[in-house]
Amino acid sequence: MKAAARPAAAYNELLRNAIVDAWDGSEEHGRALLVVIRGLKELRERAG
Repeated sequence: MKAAARPAAAYNELLRNAIVDAWDGSEEHGRALLVVIRGLKELRERAG
């Protein structure tokens, strides 16, 4: 594994754990989390 890939993999796990921790398990809350995550992507694209 490349050196840069190792920290990315660890960060992916942190993100996954944060989502699982924040999510109450319901479909409604899952959809709300998706809206937030997709909104962050849109902000990044606008700033670019």
